Amino acid sequence: GHSFPTRRSSDLNEETMVYEKRSRTDNRSALVVLNFSKTEQPFVRPAEHAEESLLFSTVKEGKSERLAPFEARVYMS
Repeated sequence: GHSFPTRRSSDLNEETMVYEKRSRTDNRSALVVLNFSKTEQPFVRPAEHAEESLLFSTVKEGKSERLAPFEARVYMS
C-alpha cells in the first residue's frame, strides 16, 4: 500500500502548496510543489527530500530556491 498525500505547511506561504507521497513498501517518495500565484515565491526543499531528482518542472530554466509564477515541480527518489 501507499501512504496518502500529505500537505506540508511548514515554511510555506499561502501561495505555495507542497504534497508528499511515500511508499510504505520500497522507500520511494515523491514531492509535488505548486506555486499558485502571479509572482515568484521562495522555496526551500525539505531536508528529507534533498537527494531526490527533479522529474518534472513547468519551467525550463527555473531557480532551485525560487518558484516561478504558476510553476509546478515533481521530485522523486
